[in-house]
Amino acid sequence: MLKITVDTPILPKNIFSLHDQNFYDIIIQVTGSQGIVDLLKAQGINNISAFLLTSDIFEILTWDADEFIDLQKRCSIELRNNTFMIRPGLKANIEYLRELFTKKNEEYAKELKHKQQQQQHRFSLSPITTDLSLTSTSTIDTSNNSNSFSTPTTNFSAPLTTTTTSDDPKQIIINTIEKWSIENVEFFDNNDFVLTEGVHYDLIIRNMNDVFIQCKCNEKDNQKCTLMRKLRGLKINDEQQEQIDDDSNTSTTARLPFLSSQPLYQQPLTETVAVATFLNDSTNKPTAKPKKGKRNNKRLAENYVDNSYDTKRTKI
Repeated sequence: MLKITVDTPILPKNIFSLHDQNFYDIIIQVTGSQGIVDLLKAQGINNISAFLLTSDIFEILTWDADEFIDLQKRCSIELRNNTFMIRPGLKANIEYLRELFTKKNEEYAKELKHKQQQQQHRFSLSPITTDLSLTSTSTIDTSNNSNSFSTPTTNFSAPLTTTTTSDDPKQIIINTIEKWSIENVEFFDNNDFVLTEGVHYDLIIRNMNDVFIQCKCNEKDNQKCTLMRKLRGLKINDEQQEQIDDDSNTSTTARLPFLSSQPLYQQPLTETVAVATFLNDSTNKPTAKPKKGKRNNKRLAENYVDNSYDTKRTKI
């Protein structure tokens, strides 16, 4: 039997909310058959869910009831032995509608599941915001060998413990990047895409003022990096742009401190990434190493410290 291509985009996105005449209009649009509409109306099938839950649309034509005699004549062919045969075109259209609606229902179920997963993921990241606000307003009193934490509204004491995941600046940055990529999936043309540390990029923290995001796309040139090209579309404010213009002839290390006076884990990700990506490639290239081989340069070479950065590595 020939397999018919089922093209669900011909159905409106709100097909599952249509009923009665709006639903029947879609039936006419897809099949062009008023007979099918009459068949559905006679059974009270007025929406896509009722259609899919009715196993045999034509069963009504077998009922021994005077009410449906006229419907039998319009939907069937009466044979010489006084029996009726359903018109083949109607059967074909019903089969096509069932395949079309079934596939649309499967796509709709996947879409709902994906939205629920995104919502759950966002809820799982939401406590980070609370932790950040607490971290930004908290102070630590180490006098008298005690560990007391105070906020503008509360005072409480706690034993000295190791840094938790929610207070770890690196984990906060990673979680914020994940949350940002979920909320801005349109940049990546993939609704399932989530920026993952260790998979799409490496986060390198030497100290709170020396932090890098290094892309793992295997491109040596930032101009060719797919992720960087997408993120260059982000906007930065006028103050940041003015600072970039003023510092255009300075090294990467010298010009990056203007990002923010706040601690790194309190900086908005969009600001951090946007400013970093707007730095042109020439600022990310390694500075020239001192020439070797000349005797009078030996001491200079010994004292030289390589502060260059890989062209794939973006300082934030």
